[in-house]
Amino acid sequence: MPQSTRVLVVDDNLDTQKVIADLLRDGGYESAVASNSTEAMRMFNECDDIGLVLADIVMPGLSGFDLARRVKALRPDIPVLLMTGYPAYVDAIAQIGGVPLLKPFTASLLRRVVDESLGRPPVEAL
Repeated sequence: MPQSTRVLVVDDNLDTQKVIADLLRDGGYESAVASNSTEAMRMFNECDDIGLVLADIVMPGLSGFDLARRVKALRPDIPVLLMTGYPAYVDAIAQIGGVPLLKPFTASLLRRVVDESLGRPPVEAL
């Protein structure tokens, strides 16, 4: 199992937060969850062990795009994955240095994209 890296999961849907956090845990990652970008930025600034941000684009208040720009301004090296059901956003995500994750996605795709973004070999299936 890979060394644990905390993934900050940002989504206003609590069920989505839980499912993603569970999938990440099964892949060997610790996670923290936030319900909006403001809460996520507070956590990001307070926790020095966050190695990746995984956020939905469409949220009340600041969007996932806004969050990605703020995170990248503070730490340009951190991977930011942006979840969306809108393929038209893929280019805009890339332009801000993010990695698109199109919904719906499978557990294995989620883990693979997180592993690749963190430069880790994928966890072998049991």
